[in-house]
Amino acid sequence: MKILAVADEECKALWDYFTPDKLEGVELIIACGDLSRHYLEYLATMAPVPLLYVHGNHDESYDTRPPQGVICLDDDVYVHNGLRIAGLGGSCRYRTGAWQFTEAEMKKRINHLRGKIDRIDRWEGDEGVYLLVSDYKSSHRDIDPTRLWYGLQLQLLLYLQAACEGLDGNPAGAFYFTIQDPMVDTADVKESAEKAIAKKLHLKGIVLADVDVVEALDSNPGYSFTKIFNADSSVASSSDGYTSEEMAALLAHAKKMAAELADRIRSGEITPSPAVIRDWNACQWCDCAGVCKLDTSIPGHEKRELPPLKKQDLLTLMANDTDAPGNEADTSP
Repeated sequence: MKILAVADEECKALWDYFTPDKLEGVELIIACGDLSRHYLEYLATMAPVPLLYVHGNHDESYDTRPPQGVICLDDDVYVHNGLRIAGLGGSCRYRTGAWQFTEAEMKKRINHLRGKIDRIDRWEGDEGVYLLVSDYKSSHRDIDPTRLWYGLQLQLLLYLQAACEGLDGNPAGAFYFTIQDPMVDTADVKESAEKAIAKKLHLKGIVLADVDVVEALDSNPGYSFTKIFNADSSVASSSDGYTSEEMAALLAHAKKMAAELADRIRSGEITPSPAVIRDWNACQWCDCAGVCKLDTSIPGHEKRELPPLKKQDLLTLMANDTDAPGNEADTSP
């Protein structure tokens, strides 16, 4: 992806002496602060691509007269062709100013970056409102216990956590929903084909292992997601079902890991160290290879081989995590 980044000074070649060929191949423009709003509006007019901007520490005038036809990325997340971009404008505080921040203020901004939930379903039960969030995907996606434990797959659970906190609800589940029609191999009649398609479209994620909740979410058992309960009503070990205690532990772990990762980024820990789990690796479909420049000959630049975990392994690790909420060691005399 070809991205044009502009900041601090207006470029005469792109303004006074502009010609269309100078933006040829550019797919996205990012303005990183301290630029005239007229300059941003001009670029947005001349370039048929999105223009994102964040405030510089001198951009207080944007608050009363923001640039038009562009997208403010401050304290937000924008996804463009699969590339996820977070915006945090301003500078370190050196004087009084609306877009200057202390370290503590910037940490708070990082922790409150927003994403957008594709869909929320609600059901009112005897114990209150239950919420299920869905994240639309164009290809197959599932919850991986290994990636969840190591903080490599937090978005879906953080969406559920945020929905429950913001809407005062109980977690019912969180799923990836494949929006691409699957191909099935069957010569059977229409009904059999529909069943095969439904199986391919099973929601992948986590669900509260509560009979009433599951029945409310899947009126035709086995249609929306895979089997949750055994014949004796116990939770099937291979299912996506979690007890209320396990669900709470999952959400707490996701929130804790997100905060820890934010702190590590803030402290400057950005050395390339992509994870590898069996035949999956973080570099496989990464759009940032050109920025990352992973070079294993440089000390500290190495891939992390992570041992694969199953669902029960994840539950055991969370139960033994002394830093998790509710598991703190008792230090009283």
